[in-house]
Amino acid sequence: MIEFIYQTLTKFGYTHPIHPTLTHVPIGMVMGAFLFVVIALIFGKKNLALSARHCTVLALIAAIPTALLGIMDWQHFYAGALLFPIKMKLVLAGILVIFLILAVIFGFFGETFSKIVISLYLLCLVTVIGLGYFGGELVYGTKAPAAEVSEGPATEGAMIFTELLRLPPDRQYGN
Repeated sequence: MIEFIYQTLTKFGYTHPIHPTLTHVPIGMVMGAFLFVVIALIFGKKNLALSARHCTVLALIAAIPTALLGIMDWQHFYAGALLFPIKMKLVLAGILVIFLILAVIFGFFGETFSKIVISLYLLCLVTVIGLGYFGGELVYGTKAPAAEVSEGPATEGAMIFTELLRLPPDRQYGN
């Protein structure tokens, strides 16, 4: 079933992972919830705290399909390999869903400005930052993109170095 979805998307020219297109929704809603509750606390506006609660509900609704698409992409693009960033994303996604459920429950049945609800919003924010970090590790790794050099001694040196690496180890250094 998963391969059918990706093959169908490929026929339309879409060859990228599906998960990243949806990640902005729960991340944005979590950030919005945190910002709304902070502003509500500063200015004493309960309506903004209500907006924070609505953001949390939307984040929870979007987190489930986002996580499922992430699992689909993981199976398709990484063949289910348990790389460290993927392990972290799986754990953090589960933690985020738990925090969001608790935030929704305490938000509906608790006090608008309770320390528990505000703490849960903060924990959700820290969790999505972690998810974004490990997602970036999967895409970009730990290195910054290399600067492009089109000509000159640096390019010539890079080509020589690359060619040396292609030689068998016993011939790499003129042995």
